[in-house]
Amino acid sequence: MDLLTSLLDGAWLTDEQSLGQILNKTIAILEDPRRWTIEAQARDQHNRKVHIDDPTAVSFSIEGALALASNDIGVVPPPVLRILDQEMLDYCGFERRAVAGIMEERDLGWYNDAYTHDDILTFMRTMSAKYNP
Repeated sequence: MDLLTSLLDGAWLTDEQSLGQILNKTIAILEDPRRWTIEAQARDQHNRKVHIDDPTAVSFSIEGALALASNDIGVVPPPVLRILDQEMLDYCGFERRAVAGIMEERDLGWYNDAYTHDDILTFMRTMSAKYNP
């Protein structure tokens, strides 16, 4: 595998964890509603947007929590994101479609911002049950 393929694959970003392990850690991060946020991947105690790996970050979106659970550099592994984007569409009964030739933006970020904390946890627990044999 060449370097570009390896970087795009993103498997090295999981610290050799399974998807189930990453989901369990993500749920633990988001369990407390005060640790969940919308319209940003991470926020500090003053509700300012910060990078996921910022030591002042206290709340996270689904994507932010996935990145935090996956590795130390604050990046969601692309394969994890691809799987969970599709799982979210299936879970909600949506199909990926183009509107006026542009793909509709229904992904985890959209889901995080459009639904409630309880909805987010229910989805994540459903995924954890599926990916933890």
